[in-house]
Amino acid sequence: MAVNFLFLIVLLLIHHLPLRTLGHNTNFQSLNSLLSLQGLSKGHTAKDIPNLKHYLKRFGYLNNYDETTLNNNNNQKDYFDDALESAVKLYQKNYNLNVTGKLDSATIKQMSLPRCGVPDNVQYVIPGAKWPPNKYHLTYAFNSSKQPALPPEDVRTTVAFAFTLWARNSVFTFQEVDLGQPHDLVLGFHQGYHGDNGPFDGPYGVLAHATPPTEGILHYDVEEYFSISDPAGAGKIDFLWVSMHEIGHLLGMGHSLDPLAVMYATVTPGMSRKNLNADDVAGIHTLYLTP
Repeated sequence: MAVNFLFLIVLLLIHHLPLRTLGHNTNFQSLNSLLSLQGLSKGHTAKDIPNLKHYLKRFGYLNNYDETTLNNNNNQKDYFDDALESAVKLYQKNYNLNVTGKLDSATIKQMSLPRCGVPDNVQYVIPGAKWPPNKYHLTYAFNSSKQPALPPEDVRTTVAFAFTLWARNSVFTFQEVDLGQPHDLVLGFHQGYHGDNGPFDGPYGVLAHATPPTEGILHYDVEEYFSISDPAGAGKIDFLWVSMHEIGHLLGMGHSLDPLAVMYATVTPGMSRKNLNADDVAGIHTLYLTP
């Protein structure tokens, strides 16, 4: 009952937000566009189906569609075809939903949750993405194009604690340095299109994204309602939870299938997580030696 009530609050909040872009050439507002598709299945045609295709492509479920196909101005782009059904089924399987290929309410609700911008991966670790043994001490610096609402010192303290939690359960150590010094990782807050292939889309959309080793880039969406409180507060996004999650990607972790793991792809507004769980620890130990 409490979760359903929270979801209704989030729906009301998002309903009054302006349209944002989820990806290149995509006019996509996650809530309204997805809600309009509820109940559809293979064989249906609807004007918002291209938005669903962009969503599933961006997050790794519709890789056989290119941007030309998705943006082609013909009736086929609005058609719920075999490939889209297969992508919906794979998404449902990944999130432990009823695998029907139909856009039922549970599937729409899952897709509407704020989430990480890194595509989902059935494997928990990213193949071949590891830091070499001579880089188990990683330095990081901040470089933002936008300043977040959170006080800078709170941002630095929370990020440092997130790194500490990973350090306690891995071979890594971490150290913040000034931007002008040599560093392995760079973290920052940005808005909308910000120089990479993952433009942010405003509140309650893509919260952040990070690159696998050894690129070392972590971006937060400055427009999100981040919180450092415990619990986060109604409609707020736990900044520590997001930071722990994205640091996992920096170390080579993929998305977990465990809804209680920090590395699960979605974040529930108002809820907080203050530590890694057993699945997160098992994942990092799969990549690197136990400390």
